[in-house]
Amino acid sequence: MPSDPITREKTALDVRWDGLGFDIRTSVRYHQRRVRFFDRWNATTNAVVLFSGSSAVMTLLTEWLTQKAAIVVFGGIVSVFALIDLVVGTARMARIHEVLYRQYIDLECQWTAIHEPTEIAFSDLESAKLRLEQGEPPPLITLVELCWNDTARSMGSDYRIVGIKRLQKMLANFWSFEDPSHQRKDLDKAVQIV
Repeated sequence: MPSDPITREKTALDVRWDGLGFDIRTSVRYHQRRVRFFDRWNATTNAVVLFSGSSAVMTLLTEWLTQKAAIVVFGGIVSVFALIDLVVGTARMARIHEVLYRQYIDLECQWTAIHEPTEIAFSDLESAKLRLEQGEPPPLITLVELCWNDTARSMGSDYRIVGIKRLQKMLANFWSFEDPSHQRKDLDKAVQIV
């Protein structure tokens, strides 16, 4: 008589299958955050350029500053935002992460559709995930850890959450700090043993 899937013991394949799903869901969150960040940055740059170019702003600023100073101040602000936008390519990066986000969503749909995982299904999905990772820009480790924590909370795995400092959280879209993933790897080993 087959065992009940709800009460049966987890096999090594079940643990690996759950880990694969966890990683896929973390990647979905990561790319979703990157799309939002780059779209917001691009929209902010466009707003700053439009706002600073309006004659009303220049008229108000010349009330407090000399006309020359107002032109220099806003010219500098516009130049900085436009330069960052151009160098980083925020619109392009948003589209790259949007495509990756959609591909990971497709992968997650495939993962959730399989109720009885097999070694072949696991290998196929893991291979697909690795092919996606191959085409990704280098990840920001701190942002990955934030997404890891979001996934852990959403799946009721609070024991997997890693500590991230406030400054690291604030700058996660800009800079990767010290790699805290060693904590996560230790937790993964402990989960696989159990």
